[in-house]
Amino acid sequence: MTETSSKSVLRLTTIMFLFVRLFGIWMGGYEIYQGLKVKRLIKELQDGGN
Repeated sequence: MTETSSKSVLRLTTIMFLFVRLFGIWMGGYEIYQGLKVKRLIKELQDGGN
Protein backbone atom coordinates (compact mmCIF):
# COMPACT_ATOMS: atom_id res chain seq x y z
CA MET A 1 0.00 0.00 0.00
CA THR A 2 2.65 2.53 0.96
CA GLU A 3 4.80 1.71 -2.07
CA THR A 4 1.88 2.41 -4.40
CA SER A 5 0.93 5.66 -2.70
CA SER A 6 4.52 6.88 -2.62
CA LYS A 7 4.78 6.20 -6.36
CA SER A 8 1.61 8.17 -7.04
CA VAL A 9 2.83 11.02 -4.82
CA LEU A 10 6.12 11.06 -6.70
CA ARG A 11 4.29 11.06 -10.03
CA LEU A 12 1.98 13.88 -8.92
CA THR A 13 4.90 15.90 -7.60
CA THR A 14 6.78 15.48 -10.88
CA ILE A 15 3.76 16.54 -12.93
CA MET A 16 3.18 19.61 -10.74
CA PHE A 17 6.86 20.58 -10.92
CA LEU A 18 6.86 20.35 -14.72
CA PHE A 19 3.62 22.30 -14.98
CA VAL A 20 4.94 25.10 -12.77
CA ARG A 21 8.20 25.25 -14.76
CA LEU A 22 6.39 25.42 -18.09
CA PHE A 23 4.04 28.10 -16.77
CA GLY A 24 7.03 30.12 -15.54
CA ILE A 25 8.80 29.85 -18.88
CA TRP A 26 5.60 30.89 -20.69
CA MET A 27 5.07 33.92 -18.42
CA GLY A 28 8.72 34.94 -18.74
CA GLY A 29 8.47 34.86 -22.51
CA TYR A 30 5.25 36.88 -22.41
CA GLU A 31 6.89 39.55 -20.24
CA ILE A 32 9.84 39.79 -22.65
CA TYR A 33 7.43 40.10 -25.59
CA GLN A 34 5.48 42.88 -23.85
CA GLY A 35 8.73 44.72 -23.06
CA LEU A 36 9.79 44.57 -26.70
CA LYS A 37 6.39 45.91 -27.78
CA VAL A 38 6.73 48.84 -25.36
CA LYS A 39 10.27 49.62 -26.55
CA ARG A 40 9.15 49.54 -30.18
CA LEU A 41 6.19 51.82 -29.42
CA ILE A 42 8.43 54.30 -27.60
CA LYS A 43 10.86 54.30 -30.53
CA GLU A 44 8.01 54.90 -33.01
CA LEU A 45 6.69 57.78 -30.91
CA GLN A 46 10.16 59.33 -30.63
CA ASP A 47 10.77 59.00 -34.37
CA GLY A 48 7.35 60.43 -35.18
CA GLY A 49 7.82 63.39 -32.85
CA ASN A 50 11.04 64.61 -34.49
